[in-house]
Amino acid sequence: DRPDRLLERSLRGGLGTQTQQLVNIVAHHCHDAKLRISLDDTVLLQDLELAYRELPAVPGIRVVVQESMRVGSVQVPYGSNVYVILLSANDDAPKGRHLTFSSGPHGCLGEQVARAQAIRVLRVLAADWLGADASILPRDTDSYLHGPSDVVLRRGTVTQ
Repeated sequence: DRPDRLLERSLRGGLGTQTQQLVNIVAHHCHDAKLRISLDDTVLLQDLELAYRELPAVPGIRVVVQESMRVGSVQVPYGSNVYVILLSANDDAPKGRHLTFSSGPHGCLGEQVARAQAIRVLRVLAADWLGADASILPRDTDSYLHGPSDVVLRRGTVTQ
C-alpha cells in the first residue's frame, strides 16, 4: 500500500475521536511550520504518550455516580453526573500514566488499535514526510472535540 494512501485512510477513517487524536498527534510534531518526527522508536513512543496526555481528543468525559460518596466536603448523591476534565486530570496523574483512554471496565476497547495506528502513521510520516511544510487549521469552537481541525502537509525542501 502506498504510504500516502495509508496516511489518508488512517487520518480520515474510523471514529471521530481517533481521527482527531491522530490530527492532534501530528500537530504536536509540527514546529516552525515543519513536520519533525524522531526516527528513534523510543523517542517516538515518548512523544506519542506526551501527546495523548497533553492533547486528548475529547477534553472531558461524563461519569454517572453509582453510589453516594463524599469528595472532600461535598456530598455527591447516587445518579449525579460528574464531569472529569481530562486535561486537568492528566496533569494530576502520576508520571507515565494518563486518563486519555480511561481505565478499568469502562476503558476504551480500541486503545491498543489506536496506539498501533498512531505509531504506524508517525512512522510513515517520519519516513516520507519529515521536514514537509505544515499548516495547522483551527477547529470551530462549538465542537466537543479538542485540537485543530486538520494538519495540511506539503512536500517541500526536506530539512532535518
